[in-house]
Amino acid sequence: YNLSLPDNFLHNNSKYMLIAGCGTGKEPIYFNKILNDCNITAIDLSKSSLSYAIRMSKEENSSNIKFINGDLLNVEMLKQKFDIVICSGVLHHMKIPEEGLKKLLEVTKPGGLLKISLYSKLAREHLADYQKKAKNLNCDDLNTIRNFRNEIISNENRNNQIFKTGDFYSLHEFRDLIFHKMEHQYDIPSLEKLFLKNKLRFLGFQDVNDLHFKFTEFFKTDKNLYSLHHWNIFEENYPKSFYTMYQMWLQKLD
Repeated sequence: YNLSLPDNFLHNNSKYMLIAGCGTGKEPIYFNKILNDCNITAIDLSKSSLSYAIRMSKEENSSNIKFINGDLLNVEMLKQKFDIVICSGVLHHMKIPEEGLKKLLEVTKPGGLLKISLYSKLAREHLADYQKKAKNLNCDDLNTIRNFRNEIISNENRNNQIFKTGDFYSLHEFRDLIFHKMEHQYDIPSLEKLFLKNKLRFLGFQDVNDLHFKFTEFFKTDKNLYSLHHWNIFEENYPKSFYTMYQMWLQKLD
């Protein structure tokens, strides 16, 4: 991962992981494969997504995963503390994201790790006009969503950034991309304030799409990989760097 992980963290005894908002099971199955001796609890509000996740985990022979239908805001009902907490693409769709983060921190052991993923304001600027127009439309009607997407296809230049987004080509993912009822976006200075307020140590961004290589090439050194100040400069110069979301590893301070 090329992260600033605590010494021997992943080598100490068995670990307990929570995946809050596991969807169709991609993350729990992935972590079950790469982490030995890790007991995974995966929760999600959607029973249909959980059903698919359970079926896929059986097909992949994934053991040590416990799937639970539940709400992130009621996570204390699990009556368990976790060494690692994963929450990807969930908090920014909550009415008050920080409330969700605090709930996750309550079940994270002191010194434990969190991986959270949040939308970048800069990376999603090209969606703002579409999202504004979509607010006046019925987000629950698939024909309305399909017609709106067809209008974009008919009227926009093929070099438009929206056509480079994979979610554009799936109707349900396009609905989440443009029509979601609640969406919060962040920039790196606002993330830094969030971490400071909640006593979180930044351990690094997930290295997706050669992100660390591009950062190192830009600064001609890799010594600032854990500096949010330098990442902010980098994103201002390359605003689409986090188009899939900020994917961050953090540590809950004692």
